[in-house]
Amino acid sequence: AEAAEPDQIETRVLGPLDRIVKGSRYTLENGQVWLNVDDRDVDVQLSSPAVTIEKNFLGNYWMRFHDRNLRIRVRRIQ
Repeated sequence: AEAAEPDQIETRVLGPLDRIVKGSRYTLENGQVWLNVDDRDVDVQLSSPAVTIEKNFLGNYWMRFHDRNLRIRVRRIQ
């Protein structure tokens, strides 16, 4: 059985990002892959951005980008 996800992960997304769109996959430094399930579409210019992934009280996960005032809903796929 897989271990439960922690309530918070601080890491970096690998590589540059120029758009945040639903369906995008983000590979983290720790090897995890997260899927953007948020309906927002945002143009950005980020290079290996620092992020925090947080679990809310409903069990949803949010990815917060440290360099921007931006938070998107995500789901772990790997």
